[in-house]
Amino acid sequence: MKKVAISTWCTDDYAEFLRPDKLRKAINHFHPEIDFHIVGTEDTQKIRDENPWMKKDTCRWVDWMMAMSCLPFVEDYDMVIHMDADCFLLGSLDKVLNSEAELIGVRNNNAFGKAGSANPCVSPFYPPYGDGGTIGVNQFLNAGFVASNDKQFWYEWRDFNKFVADQSDGRTFTYQPWPMIRNEQDTWNHIFHAKDKYTTEIIDDEGSGVTYGIFNAWGENSHNESWKELYLKDGQVYIDHPITKEPLRTSVLHNAGVDTITTIKDAGDQYQWLYGIISEEMQDYIRSIVGD
Repeated sequence: MKKVAISTWCTDDYAEFLRPDKLRKAINHFHPEIDFHIVGTEDTQKIRDENPWMKKDTCRWVDWMMAMSCLPFVEDYDMVIHMDADCFLLGSLDKVLNSEAELIGVRNNNAFGKAGSANPCVSPFYPPYGDGGTIGVNQFLNAGFVASNDKQFWYEWRDFNKFVADQSDGRTFTYQPWPMIRNEQDTWNHIFHAKDKYTTEIIDDEGSGVTYGIFNAWGENSHNESWKELYLKDGQVYIDHPITKEPLRTSVLHNAGVDTITTIKDAGDQYQWLYGIISEEMQDYIRSIVGD
């Protein structure tokens, strides 16, 4: 059996509101065989102490923690998954766990070609990874859910992030020779889409029948209006594709920073915030998994 770990970076000051303890309960519910690691404040400080480039005044280190928070585990597991702390696990991760691809990603933009209710995320595709073109709307991936069956990837992602971060002047946080690379989400996209580098799978691509990230978020006035449409069928969570009406089995919701921590604090925590959006049926389903 494949040995799998999920890593979530969540410092102690955010844990009270993002509730990674509830994410742990959900992982244990659906996948008791998976080890879950929360990289907290003490771990974060250790990572920065061991990587002096992250302590430079010119480095906005919070932009570069995803690979760093997974690296402590890559030598001990066959697959490592990074999951943002503002994710909600609603169902099985079977499609990811069964994938043999070296890199597994999820889409950032929805069926309307937007990131939630906002403009889509795209990126120039800089050499040497790319051909100078564009990573477009349907190809651009969200870094809130990243899985890999290849431990070398995590080292390469770290090294690419370090190289980019070292180019910053500490004021504009733009990076030569790639001025439109903003953070590790862009570097993730460059590595994933590099030709003939890794085998890859976009797990929630069109026609997959599933959603694992913010593809399931859309709306006119807010990013997450669509979550009102989540429903249960045969004990699993679904949302209908907004254009084709195909039922999409929904394993992960991702807040993706669309509401500030202040908004979440005002609600109590991010689960209380979520309960203000979804149906009573869905609220009861989630509470049955993670508790009140």
